[in-house]
Amino acid sequence: MNLPPSLIHLEFGTAEKRKINLWIPIFLLWPFVLVLLIIAVPVLLVADLVLTAAGLPLNLFRLICGLLDILSALKGTLVSVDSRRKETVIHITIL
Repeated sequence: MNLPPSLIHLEFGTAEKRKINLWIPIFLLWPFVLVLLIIAVPVLLVADLVLTAAGLPLNLFRLICGLLDILSALKGTLVSVDSRRKETVIHITIL
């Protein structure tokens, strides 16, 4: 099982000046997401039953699992943004 990202590291700066590092602990959000998923499970179950009875077999649980897999795959992503004049540099790392 892949674990979802736990930290985001933002690095702002210029070539001449000192860089600003900002660490964002997103693992603090996971208990809230877990509570939302626990609340959403009965709603998804009812929606699945209604859609199946209406002749539209759509598996919403697979959709949620796919979204969580995509979120887990973000771990290790590095985004670098540079300006044309090299005045500002932004690096975003998802850990």
